[in-house]
Amino acid sequence: GGMLPPLALITAQFGFLMFAATAWPLLPSDGMRWISTLFNEPKLLPKAVASFKHLFLGGELPQMIEKRDAMPLALFGIGVLLTSVMLLIGIGLATLIWLEGELGGTGVLFFLGFMGAFTLWLMATWASIKARAGGGGGRSFDPAAFRQMAGGAAAADTLPEADPQADPQTAMPSKAKVIWALIAVALLALAFQPYAYEAGGEVEILPSARGQAVARSDGEILQIMVAQGDMVTRGQILAEMSSWDQTRQVMVTRSMLDGAAANLARLKVGTKPEEVELARRQVASAEADVVFSKAEMERARDLVESGTVSKKSFEKAESNYGSDLAALDVAQANLELVQSGATAEEIAIAQAEVDRLTQELSFVQDELERTRIAAPMDGRVVTADLELRNGSFLRVGETLLEIENSDLVTAAISVPESDIGLIAPGDRVRLKVRGQANLEIDGTVQSIAPSAEDQGYGSVVRVLAVFDNAQGALRSGMTGYAKIDGAQMRVWEAYLRSITRFFQVEVWSWVP
Repeated sequence: GGMLPPLALITAQFGFLMFAATAWPLLPSDGMRWISTLFNEPKLLPKAVASFKHLFLGGELPQMIEKRDAMPLALFGIGVLLTSVMLLIGIGLATLIWLEGELGGTGVLFFLGFMGAFTLWLMATWASIKARAGGGGGRSFDPAAFRQMAGGAAAADTLPEADPQADPQTAMPSKAKVIWALIAVALLALAFQPYAYEAGGEVEILPSARGQAVARSDGEILQIMVAQGDMVTRGQILAEMSSWDQTRQVMVTRSMLDGAAANLARLKVGTKPEEVELARRQVASAEADVVFSKAEMERARDLVESGTVSKKSFEKAESNYGSDLAALDVAQANLELVQSGATAEEIAIAQAEVDRLTQELSFVQDELERTRIAAPMDGRVVTADLELRNGSFLRVGETLLEIENSDLVTAAISVPESDIGLIAPGDRVRLKVRGQANLEIDGTVQSIAPSAEDQGYGSVVRVLAVFDNAQGALRSGMTGYAKIDGAQMRVWEAYLRSITRFFQVEVWSWVP
């Protein structure tokens, strides 16, 4: 535990990297000196440069280099050149990435300014070396002169005393000093100009709304009517599923409802006149039968008393008379029923049956309608390869396709926590996505997250902004960069915010 093991590991890794850098034979360090000692070539690098110029630039081959050694020396020089360039590029890119991560755009400007100054220094050094080597008269590069320039004070002792009048290029003319002074004054004046600072961050486009078209009944997909990229409206039929059972249920229920409705109508209308007349005739017929059977019974009784017929004949006549009386009662009751019409209870029962069948028909019709998958919202179909779903079987709730409404899109902007104090809902946002680099889209800040998130390179706050996407240029998942209106400040404040914040927070934290 503790800090000692990690510190020892870091030290060991740093030492290994330094050893590898110094031991690499293609860098002007100990590794190259070992190679020079091995081949007994104390001037290995100058010879490599001269051989390269001879083979590839048409220069003369010095007498100290044999012709057979020119090619190996030139290849060695190419290796040194490529290694040095790659090392410088790697160091430069690492520095640029680090500055951009720590200071943002300010770090990039600092890096470009440093590279510009470094380039000017190289040009001035080159001109000075040429002047020292041969008065700037167009002579070639002299490694000895370069070593003398790089040797500092020790090398200066070996050089002859320069004559300012003989070498006017070594002194800065007064005109150049005036120009540099004017540039400095202009930069100072520019630093105090007002500047509209904009907070910015990486952007991810989110869909404003997304819906799923799902199966509302079990069945086989018979037909899909849309494809990926099609625009649909809410309620539009997207696909049809098998509906044989649902269709049969609708037909049967509709027939039952028609019968119940006819019965209810008959009860409400009442008995027809023909039915009343028929009932009356049935009563009259029954009365006639009673009169006849009564007469037959009385005649049979008289005959029994006189002894003409048997008692059994009288009993039969009496039974017929009772049957006719009963039939008369039935006919009279039927007449009264026909004349009175349907009762309220009968009508209510018939009405309830009609209502039940109406609800049943509505349900089975809805079941039939649910075999057709409709769009839940306006938008664009985003599901691919829909034609491959034809013939597949879906259960209730399974998704057939997805629809996205991107007429109004929401973008999530990752704003550094240091700039969040300059942003408020309603601020204007300018957006550029990498897929439409030539298009700038204006939007509005909708909301600001209440907490920050760690993104590895620092803490950011998620800001949601809304953009009009009537032309369809923005698609969900696109990335880009957005700038949000911040505050008015001076130019130096805007470009040195990171450095100022470093002193205001980090340095302040060091003070006990």
